[in-house]
Amino acid sequence: SVSREASAVMERPGHGGDVTSKTTAAQRGGSRQTKRSRWWKHERDKAVAWERSFRASRQALLLGGFQSLHSQWYCDHLEDVIHRIKFGGERWIKRMWHRLTGQYSTSRVSTMARAMRRVMTESDSSGLYQLVSFDMSRIYTGLCNERPMCERFVEHLTAINASVQPDDKYRGMKRCGGASSWYMIPMAVAGGVVPGAELRRLEAVMIRSESNSWNNFQSKKQFKNPQKSLSLERGRRRPKPKQMPEPMHLQAKVVTIAGNGKRVDERDECSLDDLVKEDRIVVHSSKLRQLTKTVRLLLRKSVVRLEVVKGRKLVTHTGTFKATLKITDRLFDSWFYLRFVHRKVTKPVRSERYQALVKNLRSDRLKEELKLFRVDALYSIWWISRRENSEEQHEKVKAAVKKELRGRGIRAIPELRLVLKVPPEAR
Repeated sequence: SVSREASAVMERPGHGGDVTSKTTAAQRGGSRQTKRSRWWKHERDKAVAWERSFRASRQALLLGGFQSLHSQWYCDHLEDVIHRIKFGGERWIKRMWHRLTGQYSTSRVSTMARAMRRVMTESDSSGLYQLVSFDMSRIYTGLCNERPMCERFVEHLTAINASVQPDDKYRGMKRCGGASSWYMIPMAVAGGVVPGAELRRLEAVMIRSESNSWNNFQSKKQFKNPQKSLSLERGRRRPKPKQMPEPMHLQAKVVTIAGNGKRVDERDECSLDDLVKEDRIVVHSSKLRQLTKTVRLLLRKSVVRLEVVKGRKLVTHTGTFKATLKITDRLFDSWFYLRFVHRKVTKPVRSERYQALVKNLRSDRLKEELKLFRVDALYSIWWISRRENSEEQHEKVKAAVKKELRGRGIRAIPELRLVLKVPPEAR
């Protein structure tokens, strides 16, 4: 009877048949993985193994003092280095690969390596680069102008290998694998020489886009007593005076960082916001991204005709200025011809709440009226007064708002830095 029950159980669906199917699936080598995922994993493992062997060879050349031979050998293997970035699984490497494909307008490794090799070896070029190590996500961003980028690379490697590093970032790089683990990747290259001011401006934009950067690295020695530094910052610095943002200056006859060697000689120097006031302009894609947010909002409803050469075809578009900017943001290394068909300037209007608070600021019964507002409105009155009133009037409003906040038990005022102290015994 026991054997009959066991045979009945084995014949039921979901018992013996499932065990047999699972075993055969495992024997087949993991049928859940697709062909593309297996190929991707194989390429990734191959790229990682190559990078390790390449790092060991680089270390032998650098320790032997063969700097020029190392630079030439590095340029010859740029395709393999880019291949390692392409198949990297880390999030920051994927973000770098996405930026490279957008900047070079291609996903072909050979095309990227050809453009990078030119700026690495020739002196009549400019570009932005990043020093990366595949062992950590911290990146260093720099520029090179009117000289081969390999020379700048040699300077970095020499500073990392020095017995006494000149900067904190080089000490950190040496602790993270040494000079052989750092790679120079040209992130943006130009067809000609770019003005230094323009190149530094684009470098600052790229540095701000990186959350973990060696450019903003500070040693822990500067923060020996953090509690003391925080206490000194609380309420002892005067607020900075209001300053109007300076417009970005554009030399219209000079090619920008992503340019292709062409020149526009209509003007010697002007701001990009002033250039948009013309009815017909020719501007490069990298320049058009430097429009201030105010101009984008004021002209967003204007009707614009766009003409751009894409490949061998002339592409035209007629629409609002806002929709046109969305198209141009997707195109790299292109010249645009813009003609304003109908210019409509949108006038910004303050909200009714903002206008009502402005009236309360200039009232003679300000102290009595502040008692009727909530705390968030008191904070808004503080900042509106800073924008609308003179310095003497703003001091009076500050004193009244501060007194009202403290009367409600709130000691934090808008211009102070909030510090939350955690007791040392807390976990």
